[in-house]
Amino acid sequence: MDILESLEQIVTEETKESMAEKISSQKERVMSVFKRQLAVPLLGMQATLREFEDWLEDSVPDAIMIAYEKALAKLEELVLPVHERAVRNCPWVSLLWQNYMRALERNKQDGNKVKETLDTALGCGFSGSDDYLQLWHCYCDYMRRRVEDWGEDSQSVKDLRENFKTATEYLQNYFGNDGDATNLLERYWARIEAFHCNNISECQRLWDNVILSRHGREAEFWLEYANLLRSCRDIKKCRKILQRAVQSASDNPEMVIQALLSFEREEGTLEDWDAAFSKCRVQLLRVNERRQKVAEKEAVRAKAEEEAQAKRKIANAERKATKKMEQKKAKFEMRKRKANDQPTPGDKTQKMTDNTQDSGEPVAKKPHVENESENLSSTQSTPAGEPSTKISHDSTKDPNTVFVSNLLFSVDEERLKQTFSPLGDITEVRLVKNQMGKSKGFAYIEFKNQASVQAALSMDRTKVNGRPMFVSPSVDKSKNPTQFKFPTTLDKKTLFVSNLPFEVKESELENLFEKYGKVKQIRLVTNRAGKPKGFGYVELEDETGASAAIVALDGSQVGDRQISVAVSNPPSRKPRQPGADQQQRQKEQPGSRGRARTQLQLIPRALQKTASTAPASSSDNSTVSSEEKTEAKPGAEVNQGFSNEYFRSLLQKKN
Repeated sequence: MDILESLEQIVTEETKESMAEKISSQKERVMSVFKRQLAVPLLGMQATLREFEDWLEDSVPDAIMIAYEKALAKLEELVLPVHERAVRNCPWVSLLWQNYMRALERNKQDGNKVKETLDTALGCGFSGSDDYLQLWHCYCDYMRRRVEDWGEDSQSVKDLRENFKTATEYLQNYFGNDGDATNLLERYWARIEAFHCNNISECQRLWDNVILSRHGREAEFWLEYANLLRSCRDIKKCRKILQRAVQSASDNPEMVIQALLSFEREEGTLEDWDAAFSKCRVQLLRVNERRQKVAEKEAVRAKAEEEAQAKRKIANAERKATKKMEQKKAKFEMRKRKANDQPTPGDKTQKMTDNTQDSGEPVAKKPHVENESENLSSTQSTPAGEPSTKISHDSTKDPNTVFVSNLLFSVDEERLKQTFSPLGDITEVRLVKNQMGKSKGFAYIEFKNQASVQAALSMDRTKVNGRPMFVSPSVDKSKNPTQFKFPTTLDKKTLFVSNLPFEVKESELENLFEKYGKVKQIRLVTNRAGKPKGFGYVELEDETGASAAIVALDGSQVGDRQISVAVSNPPSRKPRQPGADQQQRQKEQPGSRGRARTQLQLIPRALQKTASTAPASSSDNSTVSSEEKTEAKPGAEVNQGFSNEYFRSLLQKKN
């Protein structure tokens, strides 16, 4: 058709005869295209037919109409099954159901079929209330198009009103005010009552319900209501609605005031316009006062928020400054503590000089004496940062003193006095502390009488603040090494019980084993924190009871675990190799330049000498002069290195 129109535009008197044949052939082509298109069942055939009628100068030929009707019949057979398959495969899409109902109406299906489709769609469960609203809106459109007689007694009008009522009640019951938030169906119903049924009273009832329900402060709804009444030429009611809108609408009062003044200018008298202007001016003043108050409140709120934000910033700044000061103080204390703990360079130099006197090798390391180091570390409780006062240990008081270890750092002298005071008079409690005045976890308790020492030793493994303390005699361990107080060989009277529940108590084990003999002692093994390890020892009075307990209780159930009971036979420890301590001390001895961070012997294993044949000073041979070597091996030929003079003479000879 575009080609045909372009040809018709360029036709003039001179080319009319030459272009007549081309225009005629083009019209025949357009006619053929319309004829073929209207004979094929396609969507939108009605629009194609209307376009064809507008193009033709005469009526549509009968042959083309017959082909068109046949295509419509075929289209009905194709469209409806496609819609049915669509809603069957995707029932949650509301738009497919709406298109299906329009297709049923377009193909002139029975009204019961459309109503059945609506009921099926309502039971599919859409995602939101808007889908249900659009579905009901589509069905209301279908019911309105079915009405032919708009009289009050028409059954189709009654059905339409009943359908609107059912739709609004359905949405209100299932979704509340969110079902139709803008009262779309009621406004649609009110326009039909006003324009088609001429029932102004019913229209006003519906709109009053819309305004009074939840849109009384929105100017848009008031103006739509007033324009509807004005279209119906109900001037008095329209004026009342606009006056009410001026008093009630708060979202856009200027627009409502302008609408009332325009209405009185076009429809009212001068007195009506004066009255409206007076009311509008008063209302504008009231609105401005209200807005001013709201602005003042907003300004006060904003100012309060700014002040609160400023306070928060100040508080955050102070908190950061305090934290920064604490960090600096902690770093300063740490550097100070390190400076107090480490010896000065002068001390190191003096110590190295003393250790390397006469010979070029360092003096052997002094054996470690635990009791001596502990005594030297004993200090009085002093504030952090102040020089602590060392307490000299008097070995003559050891018979009246016990050594208490494995203490919590929170245990102080008063707590220790409360624990040991029932055993006898206490002369002194020496809690060993570090340079910062904090406890190191061990102390010395000196009693007035020696008899109290034995009673104190019996409190070994007693819990203090939930942690077992170790109580031992105050002796030099290097001279009197600690001996394990329980047998380390086969003991047929003592049973080893393993896989015990961690919450088991000694009383429970005693009740379990006393059936087979008298229980002398039960020892539940714990770690240094007092937590049980899950095994222990039960000592019976005779071997017969122990054997009976093994037979009866091995593999029995205690709590939620199956225990194992056997004769106590601890595995023997490997004997220490002779000379191992001497080898370790040789490894730990530093050279003349001190101890390096990494000491790796980069010597092949085949060339390394054993510890028994290597001299003690082999690692420091570089410190011994050549004269000493000569004196050590008289008469031996000394293999001296080449000097610079030797290499200089070689170069001169070569040149």
